[in-house]
Amino acid sequence: MNSTIENMAEKSVRPTLTYAYEAYHIAANTWSLVKQKLSSLRCVQFTATPYRNDGKKVDGSIFYNFPLIKAWEQGFFNTINFKPVYKFDEEQGDISIARVAVAQLEENLNAGYNHLILVRAKDKKQRMTCIIQYMFKILANIIRF
Repeated sequence: MNSTIENMAEKSVRPTLTYAYEAYHIAANTWSLVKQKLSSLRCVQFTATPYRNDGKKVDGSIFYNFPLIKAWEQGFFNTINFKPVYKFDEEQGDISIARVAVAQLEENLNAGYNHLILVRAKDKKQRMTCIIQYMFKILANIIRF
């Protein structure tokens, strides 16, 4: 009995489609090269975050959009507690956001929630600065120094 691959080879079946999950990575150099190598195939890209901080675009056409409000209405998450941060100095923006995030985390931990914090910043260097600055504050509060 022939395997599926052998059957495909015998019938000259070739793939005609590729799928890219988390397609916002496609704009990155490595993934862009992979997509170029597979350019003879049609590509369906999936992503929940079609925006990139580096300004590169996710190419293609949007054929389905699931708005955040629908996800909320269908119970994918609870109420969002939006905390605006107004900082016009880009260098200080990440630090200001980190301060607000840490304050919210402290409030949640004190209320008994087992929450974590995700650090996202302009670049790796700035992210590490944020982490180092606030890591000790968070740890001190968790273990109550």
